[in-house]
Amino acid sequence: MRRAAPFLLIALSACFPSRKYREYPPNPYADVRRIIVLPFANMTEDSRLDTDEMTTIFASELVKFPGFEVVRPQMVRAALQEGEKIATLDDAVRVARRLKGDAIVAVAVTDHDPYDPPRTALSIQWLRTSARAMSAQDIDRLIQSATWRGPFSITRAQAGYVIDAYEEMWDAHNRNVRDEIKKYADAQYGEGTAYPDETLFTAVQERWIQFVSSQVILRFIERKGTRGA
Repeated sequence: MRRAAPFLLIALSACFPSRKYREYPPNPYADVRRIIVLPFANMTEDSRLDTDEMTTIFASELVKFPGFEVVRPQMVRAALQEGEKIATLDDAVRVARRLKGDAIVAVAVTDHDPYDPPRTALSIQWLRTSARAMSAQDIDRLIQSATWRGPFSITRAQAGYVIDAYEEMWDAHNRNVRDEIKKYADAQYGEGTAYPDETLFTAVQERWIQFVSSQVILRFIERKGTRGA
């Protein structure tokens, strides 16, 4: 009878969908609430890439996580003065402070293949609008990270603005990625309306970007516990 227990657990797990993605973890950063979402930068070779749509989807996904107040890219553009651009970290901080933001998220799309199965690579920087003091050791650690390869060039003197930075690719050819897509798709819909196959989910470009956005935000939240930043 004891030998049957593992098989019973497997059977039960197959009957009940995963709880992952059904509840959004709260914001763990005490000093980060109002986040300025900058328009995504297109660093691919495809000039036709609609980064505005990707940014809008990302902002809508971030709103779902408790404890974050989101300033959407449309509001950012509306706050720009005539001829003003956001080309540097200093530009971003100046505009974000104008919008009373605690933090900025800057994303560069470095690779994107929309055809099913899709593939997207992003370089992400989460930045404070007020720099914090950092030790030389912490600055050196950041230099070795993806920070300096993100949307903004960051000098050692500006390192205190950085909360987190990373690069990642999500490729729907990968079985592990597809398993996560299936969990995410199931969680987004009721039991009777969930996608029966993850391929139907990835075939819809907006849903794919929604999934990728959730992965970016979850990583930001989960890494807080390992960095203590």
